Amino acid sequence: MTRTVSYEIYTQRSEGWFIDSVHDDKNHALFEARKLLESPRQTAIKVVEEKYDDETDKTISTTIFNEERGVVRDRPKNYRPEQKPDLFPRDAVERTKKDDTDFVGYLVKMVLVIGGICLALIGAGMLYMNFVGG
Repeated sequence: MTRTVSYEIYTQRSEGWFIDSVHDDKNHALFEARKLLESPRQTAIKVVEEKYDDETDKTISTTIFNEERGVVRDRPKNYRPEQKPDLFPRDAVERTKKDDTDFVGYLVKMVLVIGGICLALIGAGMLYMNFVGG
């Protein structure tokens, strides 16, 4: 008996729900879904867990994530979030992006400073040549 599990990410548009991507890893699919929800183009995202049993040729679909931007849903009283470690923490991703933009900003400043110094030296050399008469 072989059982296959996949996680499908659906995005909602004005025409309805469309499949965005399919993943084998649950944590990665949930991470991608949260990332897509931050995009201004997406209004709602859901992740569907598909379990397929090739022996019985049956598929069981379960929605494991369903969020709409700006909508807060009440959770059941007995709700307990999973305590598994997050493989792709958001703060690490944001930290990496910030570090990249800081480095690019630093490079731009250095190019401008060095270019300004070179122009000042060229201008000073030309003034010197005019006064000396070379």
